[in-house]
Amino acid sequence: MEGSASENILFLKEAKKTLKKLDDAKQLRSRLSVEDKRLERQVAAAEKALSDEIGSMVRTRKEAITSSYDKELAADQEKLRRLRMKRERAKSQGKAERIREETSELDDETRVLRTRLATLFRQNAIPRFCNSRFFYALYMPRDFWDWVIAVLIFLIAFLAVPCGAFWGFKLENPLVLAGIYFGDITVVSFIYLTVNSRLKLPNLSVLRQGRDMRRHLKSNMKKRRVIIASIRKDRTDDYYDLESYNYEIAKLEAELEKVASRKQEALATFEAVTKRVISDEITEAGREELEALKAAYRENKEHFRKVDGRVREFTIQLTDQYEGYLGKDFLTYDRLDALMEILEQGRASTISEAIVAYRTTRQ
Repeated sequence: MEGSASENILFLKEAKKTLKKLDDAKQLRSRLSVEDKRLERQVAAAEKALSDEIGSMVRTRKEAITSSYDKELAADQEKLRRLRMKRERAKSQGKAERIREETSELDDETRVLRTRLATLFRQNAIPRFCNSRFFYALYMPRDFWDWVIAVLIFLIAFLAVPCGAFWGFKLENPLVLAGIYFGDITVVSFIYLTVNSRLKLPNLSVLRQGRDMRRHLKSNMKKRRVIIASIRKDRTDDYYDLESYNYEIAKLEAELEKVASRKQEALATFEAVTKRVISDEITEAGREELEALKAAYRENKEHFRKVDGRVREFTIQLTDQYEGYLGKDFLTYDRLDALMEILEQGRASTISEAIVAYRTTRQ
């Protein structure tokens, strides 16, 4: 750049001022960028705090509504459970009473038959064991199960006992087993035939009469079981006077339905209306603070935009007006001061000469 030394010094001073403006603008832009991030975090935190407060309040209010209705429902359900238990007890008692009533004649007849049967054997001096299923199965079998019992007894007497004795005492001689069988058959046959000749044959008519009475007793017991099974399977409640329980149960069930319906309506109203009211109230309460933060954020953003424009403006100014003459490496405070000092001392008359002189002194 040609011109007087004073003009060149003024040019360098203007370049230094522009450089200072650029650095100041960059520093301010950096501070504004930090502030922008801080304000952005504050706005996000404030919005989240409002959202969390709304969510917490909505949950608390909804839980309060649900809890209130659930307590009422639980109380009614407990009443209903107890009432149903009372009804079942009353029904069970009614069935027991019905069983007693419908089997009373059979029970009376059975008691009379048992007494007559015991008296019959006692009057004829017949031992009590003769009045048993075991005795009749062995000596006077009649039905299928009598024959099953008889076969089992004979298998035990003539198979299990001798074999058990032979293997239990760890005997090995087959002759010993034959001897055990012989003794077993002899003893069992002797006992069987003795009872047959001394008890069965002399009292055959009495035993037959007793068998008929036992069959009658068995028939009565079967009839009784049929009656009891029929009563227990019967689903009709007309016999048990349960109308009062049915009325109270129906009343409680209707009340439960009403409470459940009110609960659903209350929750629907809460979701449609109350929830929005809560949100609006909390949002309104925090609106001023949030809007202030947003305004500060917008203002800082605008300030940053303007300062960033100034940085670009000063950068372009330095490039267009000074970098072409000085070079980018001389656009620093130290080198600009050094160039002005060279010009002031008269060691150079132009900026180009000052640059050469500066480089010469640094070599």
